[in-house]
Amino acid sequence: NAEQINDHGNIVGTDSTNGQRAVVWRGGAIREVGGLPGALASRGISINDRDVVLGNSELPSDSLFQKSRSFIWARGQLSELPPLPPHTSSEGAGINDAGVVIGSSFTEGPRIATLWRNRVAVNVNDLVAADDPLKPFVTLTEGRLINDRGEIVVLGNDSRAPFSIGSYLLTPTVP
Repeated sequence: NAEQINDHGNIVGTDSTNGQRAVVWRGGAIREVGGLPGALASRGISINDRDVVLGNSELPSDSLFQKSRSFIWARGQLSELPPLPPHTSSEGAGINDAGVVIGSSFTEGPRIATLWRNRVAVNVNDLVAADDPLKPFVTLTEGRLINDRGEIVVLGNDSRAPFSIGSYLLTPTVP
């Protein structure tokens, strides 16, 4: 299953022939990206124009809750994207050409929108300006999209409208 294509025509996705594993299609050839050590399965999620792949690995867990970890694959090397503490799972959704990743961290409870730069996890809620009028009401839960200008689209919950989920566009400044 193909997930995304970059400007060079390289495609990232998941091959389900023998289990699930992240792959890249380049010039008609399939190359396995793999997954983190010990992974039960992996999925290719996104690819930027520098051919850096974002993927997610499903890992063994001691509970009924499936544990997952995101990774980036660049020049044949895998690097894990750790979740925000105290969460046990991370899930990437998009990567830009600078290698900045957007996604979420979670355990069994609510998700927290997470941004990774140089494999360091940052809570996106902490990047919202203190004087933003929505800051007291909105909790950002899931990073969805990122572009090369650093703009991100995240999902969030507004405490004034329980049980509703909205999309928010942000241009965070990351320290």
